[in-house]
Amino acid sequence: MKFQILPEENYNQIKVNVEKLDSAVAPELKSQIVVATNAGDDVDLIIDLSNVTFADSSGLSAILLAFRICRDSGNHLVIFGVQDRIMKLLEISRLTESLTIVNTLDEAVIVLKELRS
Repeated sequence: MKFQILPEENYNQIKVNVEKLDSAVAPELKSQIVVATNAGDDVDLIIDLSNVTFADSSGLSAILLAFRICRDSGNHLVIFGVQDRIMKLLEISRLTESLTIVNTLDEAVIVLKELRS
């Protein structure tokens, strides 16, 4: 299973179970993002990238899709478990200015609570 949607009370978590987030898997991730964000009107999204060691522009596009869907619906996106190589890519593309990125799931849940209050 490349991706898992793990529903919680106030958010859905997408666990990415692949090392390469590229054009071969990005379309499926985009589909999972749409499913996870359509689960309810008031559901935030957490994406776990801890298994991802490589991403290309298709992978970044999937992350941007998640950001836009959440932003446009008034919900929040938090990403955690970003490896150094992926973080550098996000920094170069200046996505770190828009995305909320933390180290752990616990931190992601805390940030969502803070964003909700």
